[in-house]
Amino acid sequence: MAPPFADSPCFDNSGCGPLAVPGFGFPLEQELHPEDRFTHGVREWFQEPNITARELAMLCLINNITDRPTWSTDVFNDTATSQLCQEALRSRLISPKTWDWCLSELQDKARIFQSSGRILVYNTGVAVCKSDVVLDKEVQTDVKYELSVIESSSHSDTTAIESLSDTSRQTRRLVDPLLYPLIYGKSRVLSEGNTVPLKNTFKHTGKCSIAPEVPVLGRRFRHGTNYLGRSTRDDQLQTGSSWSTSFQRLPCEMDFKEGHSTDVRITSYINGLHPRHQSLYHAIEKLVSASIEPWNDVLIKQSRGHFPTRIKTYGVSYEPPPPDFDHFTEAGKHPGNESYYAAVEEAKAYCAQPDEYPSVDESGKVSLFVFKMPDDLDAWCRSGEDLGWLMRHKFSWLTHFVHPEPGTAYTYQQWKAGQAKEAIIERIPSLYEPDVEEQTVRIPFREYRAALQESFWQKGLQVVVKIERIELNPGEPRFSGSDWHVEGLHNEHIVANSVYILEEENTSEPRIDFRQETRMDLDEFEHDEDDLEAFLQVFDVPYKQQILGGSFDPPPSLQRLGSVGLPVGRLVAWPNVLHHRITPFELLDKTRPGRRSFLTISLVDPNYRICSTRNVPPQRHDWWAEEALSVVLPPKVSVPQELVDHIDSYTDNWPMGLEEATRIREQMAKEQKYHEQNIMNHPSGFYDFNVDDCNLGDFPDLPSMDLGSS
Repeated sequence: MAPPFADSPCFDNSGCGPLAVPGFGFPLEQELHPEDRFTHGVREWFQEPNITARELAMLCLINNITDRPTWSTDVFNDTATSQLCQEALRSRLISPKTWDWCLSELQDKARIFQSSGRILVYNTGVAVCKSDVVLDKEVQTDVKYELSVIESSSHSDTTAIESLSDTSRQTRRLVDPLLYPLIYGKSRVLSEGNTVPLKNTFKHTGKCSIAPEVPVLGRRFRHGTNYLGRSTRDDQLQTGSSWSTSFQRLPCEMDFKEGHSTDVRITSYINGLHPRHQSLYHAIEKLVSASIEPWNDVLIKQSRGHFPTRIKTYGVSYEPPPPDFDHFTEAGKHPGNESYYAAVEEAKAYCAQPDEYPSVDESGKVSLFVFKMPDDLDAWCRSGEDLGWLMRHKFSWLTHFVHPEPGTAYTYQQWKAGQAKEAIIERIPSLYEPDVEEQTVRIPFREYRAALQESFWQKGLQVVVKIERIELNPGEPRFSGSDWHVEGLHNEHIVANSVYILEEENTSEPRIDFRQETRMDLDEFEHDEDDLEAFLQVFDVPYKQQILGGSFDPPPSLQRLGSVGLPVGRLVAWPNVLHHRITPFELLDKTRPGRRSFLTISLVDPNYRICSTRNVPPQRHDWWAEEALSVVLPPKVSVPQELVDHIDSYTDNWPMGLEEATRIREQMAKEQKYHEQNIMNHPSGFYDFNVDDCNLGDFPDLPSMDLGSS
């Protein structure tokens, strides 16, 4: 069994020597120390504490405004900002003070956008980056043509994939990283050196050997998350549940071009995409290049984000402040003197105030009970009643929780400068003395920005490419959306992703939805134990009915951030610590078919090296058969496909035929689904703040609260 962290292991898949990557020369579960790598998506990141409901409303508002065509100039125009303000204030969670903060932030985002073309949204802790200026129309046209060629090709695997149980009938994988993966104990690998070149892919000179088998991982291997002081579930879950000892998706290699620019070139084949599709390769290079700066913006280390929360509090605030009850009790004991009459008049005015009900549920229900003041307060007090008690009683009808405001503990400028350590209500220290690593994880954010083109310009990058198309028709006019997931398993070390809409026809616009793990410990918060509902509303804790009713097992501590629209031509990048899903969309014209194509690029942590297409020759039989025919036939001689298929029928399906690849893909998809459900269903904490067993399937999906509504 490998030690949990290695002392700077030298991972190397350059081909200049033996392959030295996890699973080849190193144990599969070999981990770098968290400080020496980026944060992955397997129970390692959590937002602490939950983002408040008001801040989520701010994030949603900013994202919505930055989707408007002229937003970057509107936010500097008094007339436009006045209109935006009126619209924003319709939300129950956007106050004038909140709007002032949002406008300042929007103006700063506009200045950055005008020079970079990028917008960071949902940037509390981690962030999501969106950009609409990536591929020009000529490149997009070439991409559409290449996709049509792939789809119509007799060698395309898309038809076979449609029938698989884990894939919707509406989904066609045009480039599928689950087909022809690295298979431990089966795939042929250049493990002793040499590489598979992009040009002349089939003419590598190295000697292949079979990839070694990987033993099943034990139950007690410690994850890196434990070293961050997290509460994890290793006592109940097999640690190997996030690793695959059978398969690994094969990334391709990318080198940075001259200098330290973000321009990249593909140097090894994309698994599932023949190198002859040069226009598509070129487009993917452009999209990876366009993803570098967004990835730099969103990559994080350990469980520390880049951005402090705008509203930092460890408790629930109430209004109005209580009066001096003892003063009224004492004054009421002395009828006839000046202080008595002053107290009675003050009590009359106080008790005449209308009752408040903001803390009732969001449906707007109002109690049938109302406060009733004695008709003759003077006589009531003279009869020996406690005036202080009356004030307490009225106060109980007036007091209500309030959503905390931005700009209370620190200003926008202080937040912008990272000087956001104070809280509106300070955290209650834990009963135990935290160790050094627990103190480290308490740091909520750290000023840090990756520079992939600087740090890895010599090594380059590894990325996994996936292209899928959702096809709708009058018989199935609606796509129901994808499940929550993160990309890849632990041994694939995915740390960031980008998605790009390649084409669209006759469909409504989908969105990509994000949520994250959180950590909430009630012992650290100031709150009224009799008003848990206020606590849940202030911190936007979902599953309110289950928690308040107490009839279910504790739900997992997850919080939905929000969603980003996916129009054609938009690039969205995010760290793989965020769970994501594609939301439903449908045909616009229900009498005609429609489709939408997605390109997803997943970045392997460049601090690692894993086995890639540089080290594994193509495993597709049809590619090799085609290459063999091109060698024996005279140049430019066209052979009917029927003859090609006839000749091919007399050959063995070496190295892997479509039927075998499809069967293996189904096994890999089932394994990934199992691991994915384990990751999604078993986060590191629960909203009863205990680490108990819980099945997310027992709970409804996270509510999609409309933070912009009244």
